Amino acid sequence: MTFTFRRRESWSSLYIERSGAVNGIILSQEQQKAIEKIDGASLLLAVPGSGKTTTLISRIGRMIYDFHIPPERILVITYTNAAAKDMRERFAAMFNATDAERIDFRTINSFCYAVVVQFSKVTGRPKPKDDTDRQKNIRMLFEKVYDEKFPEEIEIKNFETSISLIKNSGMTDEEIEGLKVDGREVKPLYDAYMEHMKSQNKMDYDDQIVFAHMLFKNNTAGLRDYYADKYPYVLVDEAQDTSKLQHEVIRLLTQKHGNLFMVGDEDQSIYGFRAAYPEALIHFEERYPGGIVSLLQTNYRSAQSIVKAASNVIERNVDRHKKTMVAAREDAGMVSLRQFKYRTDQYGEICKELKESEGQTAILYRNNDSALPLISYLEKEGIPYSCRGMEDTFFSNKVIRDAMQIIAFAFDPRSFDLIWKIYYKLDLRIRKKHLYDATQNLDYGHQQPILSALYQQRGMGKRQKDKILSLMHQLDMISTNDNAKDAIHRIRTEVGYKNANSEKLFILEAMAYSDETVDEFRERLFAMGSKNWDKLYRPGSNVVLSTIHSSKGLEYDKVILIDAVDGILPSADCDLEEERRIFYVGITRAKNELVLCEYNDYSSQFLRETEEKKKKVRAVAKKRPVLKKRVSQKPFHPEDVAEGVLVRHNEYGVGVVEYVKKRSIVINFNGVSKTLMYPYIFTEGIAELVE
Repeated sequence: MTFTFRRRESWSSLYIERSGAVNGIILSQEQQKAIEKIDGASLLLAVPGSGKTTTLISRIGRMIYDFHIPPERILVITYTNAAAKDMRERFAAMFNATDAERIDFRTINSFCYAVVVQFSKVTGRPKPKDDTDRQKNIRMLFEKVYDEKFPEEIEIKNFETSISLIKNSGMTDEEIEGLKVDGREVKPLYDAYMEHMKSQNKMDYDDQIVFAHMLFKNNTAGLRDYYADKYPYVLVDEAQDTSKLQHEVIRLLTQKHGNLFMVGDEDQSIYGFRAAYPEALIHFEERYPGGIVSLLQTNYRSAQSIVKAASNVIERNVDRHKKTMVAAREDAGMVSLRQFKYRTDQYGEICKELKESEGQTAILYRNNDSALPLISYLEKEGIPYSCRGMEDTFFSNKVIRDAMQIIAFAFDPRSFDLIWKIYYKLDLRIRKKHLYDATQNLDYGHQQPILSALYQQRGMGKRQKDKILSLMHQLDMISTNDNAKDAIHRIRTEVGYKNANSEKLFILEAMAYSDETVDEFRERLFAMGSKNWDKLYRPGSNVVLSTIHSSKGLEYDKVILIDAVDGILPSADCDLEEERRIFYVGITRAKNELVLCEYNDYSSQFLRETEEKKKKVRAVAKKRPVLKKRVSQKPFHPEDVAEGVLVRHNEYGVGVVEYVKKRSIVINFNGVSKTLMYPYIFTEGIAELVE
């Protein structure tokens, strides 16, 4: 059976092109199958670029115009307000603007808020006040709970994320007890936050979901039945990004009539830090007995080589529905692997490539910090760019602040304020009393530097004096000899700074120009930190910089994925399967060309997975180390693998297990933490336990 809808006003050029239809909407066989059955529960698993939104909108059109379901009886749940607006506009363009206004397009938060308001209306109880400034409350409570007056912006954001995670995951008290952020236990702050909200009769966005779930679970005031009858047909988009508690709200809402159409793809679930719950899709048929799972497996976006590379990567994940993504396009496209000797080499090469490129290019990365050195290069070369989802937390980070204070002290060696801020962060091994006495005994007449007075303090041992002399020399080099890049490199390698191995310091050094003075760099760094990054996104720009997370749902002619190395992508402290999904989403943003960048010997294990035959990948990557398999001499027992256990790896040597997760293991090899597949490395003889 073929469904052909009449075209209203406009239609996507993509679908005109592939269907040959000009006066009507022609769906593929996969799409037709997905909208045949209207009643009951069904899950549509849609690979990237498969036209899932068109299918969902077409299904709504079929419900209204073929089955005569009133638009007001349909609830469409989307992930963001922007997505809800876009879907309404697309329905209006494809079918009817009046009917589009009658359909209820909402985010799950908006729906839960409506439930809270309705509860107040039917019970006469006062509606809790909305609280939209969670960060302000956390900052206020942070000082009381942790006795720290000036927490970093990123710390506040991390605690905000953890609070949202707790609520959306439905964590128990025992689970909250084990949760830490930046080395601090979360529960004391969480308890203080909840008590504060209760005393103020306030609710944040996540509280609205928690409260709506409670009301539906108990059918308080008949609210579950009320909304079930109001919306007997529920459609959910981007279901892989929905949290566990949100999924429960949807399940309770659709329990009475059972009409649920859910669209998503667990392979594209990349918001674990926001409590995304892809397990609801994986176990859909268990959660909805009699439910149907169908597939959209044709990718209309990407060329064949890109689709093949993406498929080779994601098929390594275990917790997923089996899919076979195929390319609708006949052209091969291009996938290339670029290996650089040093990390900084990639920036100049990218700038050169952008100058020669005519189409739109997106540079994607795992973390926002990765973009900053590239931005410095782009600005120096005068290449216009646009940023998506950029944050300014880098510039307020304590490591960056320390580095700038060390440099400032090099130029002002008599500053009491600066020395008190940095002395305990340097490898001086001195007591506070020593420093206090030194500042009291300064020879003001001869403008004596503080470190000189400290060196002359009685009671100083030879080792302490040697360290002070060394620091004085290094700081003198910074103030008299070094350019900006050399100064930061000196802080990383010579000064004895306790966080010298921080990724932040590397980024800072990479941002500096080799011909730039320290003062020039400080001014430029201040200017970058003062930018309004939200306004740096210009739609239609030829060069777009974005995290992979911010690029989700978008597509570009060419994608350059930078920093594809172990420790960054995949991140050392995250679930390996989700990291692989992030990599997969990044790859599938590319339509015609994909460039993957690695450097030195830190290539991402995901790069080896982009090719079906590893020999072919090694040939492209030149001198990448070969991972040799051999039969392990010792039997593998999962119960023997734990934190602190020694492991011998065929490529990396002997390391210490830092922690083990369900599908990954983190092992420290000579100070470098690597996230590897578990238990694969043991069962395949790639590694063995050391007795």
